Amino acid sequence: MITCDMRQEQLHVEVHDEDGSYWAEVDKLPGCFASGRDVPELIDSVREAIALYLAPEGRAPARVAAENARLELSVPAGDAFSRSEGLR
Repeated sequence: MITCDMRQEQLHVEVHDEDGSYWAEVDKLPGCFASGRDVPELIDSVREAIALYLAPEGRAPARVAAENARLELSVPAGDAFSRSEGLR
């Protein structure tokens, strides 16, 4: 979850792992993208991208905080799921 100082707004950030680096897009903010060599750098880049996207013209960007409230992973379904009784 990413939040902004002025009011709390939850934003979903879609993260992509490609060729050893990461890039992300913010669903509610069309054209708001960020990239990073690793996850910590990506988080910093996402914060900056959101702050710049939401900043009123001519004003400094607001502080944006990232809270790791939830992590969702997408993995291909396959034999591992049918063999594992522990995954639910």
